[in-house]
Amino acid sequence: NNLASVYRDLGDYAKALEYYQKDLAICERVFGSEHPSTGTSYNNLADVYRALGDYAKALEYSQKSLAICERVFGTEHPSTGTCYNNLASVYRDLGDYAKALEYYQKAVSVKEKVLGTKHPKTAVFYSNLAGVYQALGDYAKAGKFYKDALAVFQAKLGLQHPNTTYVQDQIEALKGQDLF
Repeated sequence: NNLASVYRDLGDYAKALEYYQKDLAICERVFGSEHPSTGTSYNNLADVYRALGDYAKALEYSQKSLAICERVFGTEHPSTGTCYNNLASVYRDLGDYAKALEYYQKAVSVKEKVLGTKHPKTAVFYSNLAGVYQALGDYAKAGKFYKDALAVFQAKLGLQHPNTTYVQDQIEALKGQDLF
């Protein structure tokens, strides 16, 4: 798993895929198909398939990971919230904004309950949700969630952090086009 993560970070997705598949085989053999570690393996494979543009495989593995999270942890656990977010990202990449919105909203709800509204991880999910609203043309909601994310990022991560500057750029793009 760790070696696969290094290859993924280096952009060598073929090697990452090879080692994540080995990791999954071990997890399934040792822990079974319903264990959280197996779910993490599914999620990691989904991430690589998504990077490769194989959204059908990314969707399949994201759904498997989410199913394990919901069964093992319930629907209001931080890990489940992350699974909702990851599945939403695949739907966004597929252009299924209704499904992306549904799962991003679930992810935000979990993070707000567990971490609160002023946590950087919650703010990342606000930004993701804003991006879908922007794609759907609902610029007022996109602006609201970008502003919520920006306030948290500025307070917790500082003005120069990449998350802060990314959200600032998104807000400026919306303002520049008089979209909200």
